Amino acid sequence: MKLSSRLETVARHVLPGLPAADIGADHALLSVYLVRQGISPRVIIGELNRGPYERAQRYVREQGLEMCIEVRQGDGLEVLAPHEVASVVIAGMGGKNIAGILLKSLARAYTYQRYVLQPMRPYYPLRKVLADLGWAIVDEEVAADDAEFYPIVVVEPRRCPAYHLGELELELGPRILERATQPGVKEFLQQELVRYERAIAGLRQAGSAEARDKLAAYHKLKMRLEEMMDPGWS
Repeated sequence: MKLSSRLETVARHVLPGLPAADIGADHALLSVYLVRQGISPRVIIGELNRGPYERAQRYVREQGLEMCIEVRQGDGLEVLAPHEVASVVIAGMGGKNIAGILLKSLARAYTYQRYVLQPMRPYYPLRKVLADLGWAIVDEEVAADDAEFYPIVVVEPRRCPAYHLGELELELGPRILERATQPGVKEFLQQELVRYERAIAGLRQAGSAEARDKLAAYHKLKMRLEEMMDPGWS
């Protein structure tokens, strides 16, 4: 079966040979792929709303995988028992929503080995929560689908002190910025530069004191990002 580049990238980071969970499974395509490809021997799907829950159930049934994939209705990580899976995938939700799912079941969240997260905008609330918790961002990738870019954030929940991420790191990702000159990543960052340029143009027209402060901050972020994307930057 063929997945989108976004979901294929997510699948690559799921711990192989161990049970996984997909919270908000988007028709169960990823879960079926994980089982069919021999990546995960068992997958638990969690869906909050009745419609997506029934669609996931139906697709799993059609694929004949009821023995390997269990669909549960419930809120976020509450569908899982502690230590029940090794990897938890949460993909296609806003960064603030994903952060809320983790915080709502935080004691339980520590019992899983890895999270593979694919946030939608805004990204920064998720990375801010991860930094405040001291959870390690062990890897990040950018997947391209139909001219859209999707960051994938791979996290391990460790009981470590909080750490600091700068504004660019919160929004664009510390591991992504480390690869700022690489093809694929650079295209994503160029798109972000365009967003900064548009924001700067809008703030110039505003003229208020608050707008001037924001304008200075955006200029600083834009210059820093341009430095990182320059091949001579070190």
